[in-house]
Amino acid sequence: SEKCIDALRRWKIEQMQKSLTLGTAWNGKRGKDFDENYIFTKADGSPMAVDTPLQALRRIIERYNKSHEDQLPLLTLHQLRHTNGSVLISNGVDVATVAHRLGHSNPEVTMRFYVHPDQTKDQNASDTLDSALG
Repeated sequence: SEKCIDALRRWKIEQMQKSLTLGTAWNGKRGKDFDENYIFTKADGSPMAVDTPLQALRRIIERYNKSHEDQLPLLTLHQLRHTNGSVLISNGVDVATVAHRLGHSNPEVTMRFYVHPDQTKDQNASDTLDSALG
């Protein structure tokens, strides 16, 4: 989404500023190679551990659950990706577009794993059939 792209652009600027502030203590890429840095890094620009984003997501969910009655499940990043695809499809985004956004080379993969029956749409289908049959 445009909001996500804007946030990533701002984050990149922050990382660039951080690299300039740290000088030689910055362990990430510099100059024309700066775009090769990971999106999420340690404070010094070096790659973080593979499970760090998952741990951060879990902390965010746990913090939310402590202050809200409607509890969120503890999702993995892959489950969050799956939710993204399913939400797009259930809100009418065509499967080919969702497949493209998820990086699937074949929309059949998207259909197999991301399209689920929707109770509201199923009820609407039933009502439509009842109406057609009189």
